[in-house]
Amino acid sequence: MDARHTRHPLVGLLELHQENFALPDESGIELLVLSAAPSSPAEDGLRLLAGLGADSPDAHPAVDARVRE
Repeated sequence: MDARHTRHPLVGLLELHQENFALPDESGIELLVLSAAPSSPAEDGLRLLAGLGADSPDAHPAVDARVRE
């Protein structure tokens, strides 16, 4: 697990843990998972960001799941 630091314009510095998982089909594609430590300032920042616009109709846009080559 690696640490990744990023600065968000609304919540400031976020220290996130990064894990990469290779898909089992040998396609070379990886799943990247970023998470915050429990009870950390980064977790608070992510919760704040998740709540922004939650009541807006645009909060959950449709996902385009087509594969691009």
